[in-house]
Amino acid sequence: MKDQITNITAQPISAMTKGLFAAGAALFAMTLAPVANAHGGDGFTINGFNFGDDTEDLLEKLIELDADEIEEIRIDLADAREDVLDAISDVEEAKEEASDVPGGGAIVKIAIGIAAGAVVESTDEIFEELRVSLNDASKELVERRSEVGEAEFDETNNAISVMLSGIAGIEDAIDTLVAAMRDEA
Repeated sequence: MKDQITNITAQPISAMTKGLFAAGAALFAMTLAPVANAHGGDGFTINGFNFGDDTEDLLEKLIELDADEIEEIRIDLADAREDVLDAISDVEEAKEEASDVPGGGAIVKIAIGIAAGAVVESTDEIFEELRVSLNDASKELVERRSEVGEAEFDETNNAISVMLSGIAGIEDAIDTLVAAMRDEA
């Protein structure tokens, strides 16, 4: 009898575990990837840009960007936004698979709710630091406008705008993900 029960429940539990693993991997990638690039609490690095450090160093790196590099950053940020939106289907799939197992839906709902809180907590701080760093670099750029010249000013200002816009898009996608995790969508 015990073997029959084990065989009957093994398949749905295995499916639920795979779904949870997929959702967990997506959440891990989103919430811990930025932290993995952190260094000593003094900021973090994205595509070679150190945020949270010296504004002048960040601005110098932004000034050195050319149009192709700015476009690469735009594409990378758009890809990150899409990755976050793709995680929504992983979360929904995990919820659906878990609901087929007795008690699984409640367990998954609690786990995903906790993960949603972690996503919000970890990303809010990161995005705020990004915005502050980019806004500080923008102010410094305005002060150095005559020094860098109009063409470089415009290109660097565009790089900052691309980054701020991309970050806003990722934030919106994360808000959508968190709403789906909390069943608010």
